[in-house]
Order: sequence, then structure tokens, then C-alpha cells
Amino acid sequence: MNLREQADSNVVAIEQRVEDLLGKLTLKEKVRLLSGKDSWHTATIERLGIPSLTMTDGPHGVRANQPDSGRIVSPATCFPTAISMTASWNPDLIEGVGAALGEETRALGCEVLLGPCVNIVRVPLAGRNFECSSEDPYLAGRIGVAYVKGVQSQKVAVSLKHYACNNQEAERFRGNSVVDERTLREIYLAQFETIVKE
Repeated sequence: MNLREQADSNVVAIEQRVEDLLGKLTLKEKVRLLSGKDSWHTATIERLGIPSLTMTDGPHGVRANQPDSGRIVSPATCFPTAISMTASWNPDLIEGVGAALGEETRALGCEVLLGPCVNIVRVPLAGRNFECSSEDPYLAGRIGVAYVKGVQSQKVAVSLKHYACNNQEAERFRGNSVVDERTLREIYLAQFETIVKE
């Protein structure tokens, strides 16, 4: 069996294991996995051997400065912001940054990196534009794929951010973005879809 066949076999085995576990989870346990046990850790499902995963912020640097989080506190590398890195138009460079972020995430005892941020930059007053990749969904998707591949090469999971259509910080949790379906699909969700599929 060559390396490609072995990799395909491993993927099939993992997917089968996931399907098996999903079939055994109760609805209550599935909801617990969505809510977590606290802000930085997923829930544990002991009866199925599903451990808690530790998350950390990190669209452009692993957050390691919160002693009350239950995570390692340590100096960490601060990379350029997402909008700056995306301006390089260089997926190979960003995949390397992703790999470095993944390596540092593991070294700091975390399994999930909360990033990249691929929401579209649409409003100049949005408070987190620097964290977002681009105002172009194609570019955000290509750079996002590279970032994710780099992080995942280090056996670290990612969580795409932030909410689609999140263009303001004021009233962020109560805002109502009214967007027609075509704009939603072509502008706001296209990069999320590209990254998830690839």
C-alpha cells in the first residue's frame, strides 16, 4: 500500500469512527459538545471516551496571557494581522504561518485554534476589520485554505471566525444583518464554503 492509499485508508477509518460515535451520542450529549464546559474547553463525554479539547484565540497569534483560563500562560509569537497577511496574496507564505501557529498552539497545550477570521470586510467602521482576511471572498477563501492546511498539518483543529455578516462591534450580539440570499451566498458565505470543502 503506497502513502496515498494509506492516507485514504486513515481518512476512511476516522470518518467511520466519527459516524460510530455520533450514532452513540444522545441528543443531550450532542448539545453539551456544542456548549462546552467553560469558555475555553469542550465538554467531556466519558462514557464514549471523548476527551475535553482546549481552545485558544489565535487569528494572528496564540493567546497565552490569561491565567484564569486554565491554559498555559507564556510568551507567544504575534504575527501580522489577517488583513496584512492576506495582502501578501501568497498562500504558500500563509500556510507556513499556519504551521507555525499550529506548532505553537500544541506547545501551549491547546488542540483548537480559534481562527482564521474570514468574515468579509464591508464597513470601514467595523471594529475587527484587522482580524478579517479581505473584502474579496475568493481571496479570503484561498488564503483561508492555506492557513487551515498549515494549522492542521500540526494536528491542531481550527474554528473559522467570526460570524458571517458581522460588520459591527456596537451591539454585536444583538445586531440584525439583513442580507439577500444572493449576496449572502456570493459574498459572505463563499469563503467559509471553500475552506470547509477543501
